[in-house]
Amino acid sequence: MGGVEVGTFRTFRTGKVVTKERITVLEAERRFGYEGVVNPQLTGYRATVDLAELPNGGTRIRWRGTYTARWGMRWFMKPYLQRCMWSIATGLADHDARADPR
Repeated sequence: MGGVEVGTFRTFRTGKVVTKERITVLEAERRFGYEGVVNPQLTGYRATVDLAELPNGGTRIRWRGTYTARWGMRWFMKPYLQRCMWSIATGLADHDARADPR
């Protein structure tokens, strides 16, 4: 992850919403952790992405996070984040399958 290290900040825009995160854990090809610094919908957001090589090939991606959603958004955030993280993890897996000629 060229130029990325623990403490690095990342900024994302989804529509009109801008969020900022700080990388907290970075173990090459094993674990990635981050925390929300600026997020208008969530407080206390912390997440980790763990990668584990499977015995018959492939990689298991386990993305876990904790947060408190802003009142009025609690009903919406859990299914939204589950869909969002699933989409990102699936995209990563698809990209890896195309990039790795095994």
